Amino acid sequence: MAVFVVLQVLYGLAEGTAAERWIVERATVAPAVAALQVLRPEWLPRADGARVVAANKRINVRYGCEGTEVVFLLAAALLAVQAPWRWRLVGLACGIAAIWVFNQVRLLALVQVVVERREWFPVAHGALAPLAVIVLTAVFFVVWLRALPHVEQA
Repeated sequence: MAVFVVLQVLYGLAEGTAAERWIVERATVAPAVAALQVLRPEWLPRADGARVVAANKRINVRYGCEGTEVVFLLAAALLAVQAPWRWRLVGLACGIAAIWVFNQVRLLALVQVVVERREWFPVAHGALAPLAVIVLTAVFFVVWLRALPHVEQA
């Protein structure tokens, strides 16, 4: 728990900085817009800073919407397991990539909801989408645990 809290506090210090803008605008919004341009070009998707604009609707990607909190949870879980450091780093690298994909799918789904069923947005955004990312990350963690190399005890 302490690892999660420390990571969260450190990232909180980056709020409003160029680092946070890069994570939100370049690593989160830009790829989502690129995907929408392929999947739903008729919506004329574009990025507007930290916003995804599609079909004249906007979604603001704010602090916490970029998946970092789930990365911090996974990092804390990986550190809590007795495993070789190399294996933990592999788990973290693969986990960050997986969480990025999960979060991109979440963001695309939320854009779909905003454009087609706006009334569903509060539940989708506040409960279903974050829960899906957490559950998928938990599945990733269990798969990582099962793949852990067994070390012989002396």
